[in-house]
Formats: sequence, structure tokens, C-alpha cells
Amino acid sequence: MSTPPQHARPETAPEVVLSAEQLQVRSTRVPRETVRVRKEVVTELRTIEVPVRVERLVITHGPPAGDSAAPEDVRGTGAGGAQDARGFEVVLHEEVPEVSVRVQATERVRVRVVSVEDVETVTAELAHEEAVVEVEDLPRR
Repeated sequence: MSTPPQHARPETAPEVVLSAEQLQVRSTRVPRETVRVRKEVVTELRTIEVPVRVERLVITHGPPAGDSAAPEDVRGTGAGGAQDARGFEVVLHEEVPEVSVRVQATERVRVRVVSVEDVETVTAELAHEEAVVEVEDLPRR
């Protein structure tokens, strides 16, 4: 510790208190954005090939009536047919695709919120006080 000059007394020596700004930073939780989660129905066109069968009439020419070699379907009421004096009828069938839609759960989506820590750089201009000593020359006598 240095000793004060002889002409100044320590108790009465003038002093100046210097101050400086200090940067104080804290984080505050504020709303950032609102997120809505909803389901949306998206319609798409699907084409599927379905095998189907159709009955066709096949005419087989053979010997005249009364011959035992005639096919069963033509002689009487064979598969799907009925006969009378004017002729006979045969009902032909076909398969047609039947389309139905069934809703089935395909996926479960879960949503959760997590906090991710990051670092942001804060820059601020701070002021501080410095002691300035000004010396004026006194006129000489």
C-alpha cells in the first residue's frame, strides 16, 4: 500500500466512485407458435383387375332328334334350360365385381413436445465510467 502525499490527509482526501454497467441475461418462456394436428382425408383413384367369368352359349351340331347321341343339355331340361314345342331357353350367367369399402386402421401417430437446448449469442453495448484528471496551469505570480 502506498502512502498518501504529505500535504493531503487521508480522511479528507476527495474520492470519486466509478460505476460500470453489467450485462444480466436470463431466459423467459414465451409462446412461439400454435400447432394444430388434425386428420385429413385424401382421396386417390385405385384400379384393381378382378378376374370374372361369363357363360357363353356353345351350339353343337349333331344328328337329328331321337338319336341317343344328342347332348343332355339339348334333349331336355339340362343345365339351366327349359324346353317346349317352340324351342327352349337357357339362362346365361356372368360374374360382376362387387365393390365395397372398409375402413381399417393403418397407422398410429403420436405427438409429443420436447425441449431442445440451444445457445444464442447476445451482444450489448455496455458503458463504464473512467476517472479523468484535468490539470490547469495556474498563472504565475
